[in-house]
Amino acid sequence: GRRLYRIARGICLDPVHDREQARTRGSGKDFRRGKEGPLKEWDDVRAWISNISNQVVAALEKDQEKLSRVATLMTVSFADPHNGSPHRSRSFPLSLPYSIQAIVAGAMAVIQKEYPTGNKPHLTWLGLS
Repeated sequence: GRRLYRIARGICLDPVHDREQARTRGSGKDFRRGKEGPLKEWDDVRAWISNISNQVVAALEKDQEKLSRVATLMTVSFADPHNGSPHRSRSFPLSLPYSIQAIVAGAMAVIQKEYPTGNKPHLTWLGLS
């Protein structure tokens, strides 16, 4: 009765809570369309991981400074419709200080592990979180 009456009029008596901080920070890029197209060379994959990790490191450093939070794990998400399961997510450990070079090396190792020797990528999605 009364609850439905209040809901119908946009009245809510629940207390207001502060917004919780996001538990993850991440960034990604879709390569299905656009002038880049799918990433088909390892050098291109490395360049985009570097670009994306630059954004993620900035967010992680801000979290560390403002919220005293430290990330310990980095997840690489990628999609390749030509290599088995189209979408994959793999993680690797992350340590301080955050380093773009370390993230690029870890992400490349994780992705390349999914490809038999000599195979090239065909990535349509790439993300770090």
